[in-house]
Amino acid sequence: MADAGRKRQRFVACERRAHGRDWTSLPSDITNVIAERLLAEDVVDYMSFRAARRLRFRLPELHGHRIVGFTDGLLILLNKGTTVVRVLHPFTRAFLDLPPLAPIFHLLVKDTWSRAWMDAAVCWSYASIAVVAWFPNVPVVVYTKPTHARWLVIH
Repeated sequence: MADAGRKRQRFVACERRAHGRDWTSLPSDITNVIAERLLAEDVVDYMSFRAARRLRFRLPELHGHRIVGFTDGLLILLNKGTTVVRVLHPFTRAFLDLPPLAPIFHLLVKDTWSRAWMDAAVCWSYASIAVVAWFPNVPVVVYTKPTHARWLVIH
């Protein structure tokens, strides 16, 4: 019985170490092979791999928010309490708050499952920025801009 307990302790310790590992702990010869193969296929995958090995930082700005989308490195967050939508640049930590989605939820998206699985994207040009959001099981696409006081239905 004591032997089984020791085996369990070793297993738990190994499991903890495995979960604590990250891409940066891979030997450089292995990462070079992976990087070469990714670069041969797609530059975006290569860049993502290199970024995953190099970047690790805390984002306290995520507290109280849920990520509902991302576009070109920008995170689209939904405040769990207020339903305010925030666009966050994770490196500079610059953000833009947009109107809350609660009125749209109450008016058009009554299904809680659709609210939980909503998706969003940033559309931008040099002159302006907008966020679009859509929901499963709801034939609605909504959008807003920083100058708008509310979300508008596109479709």
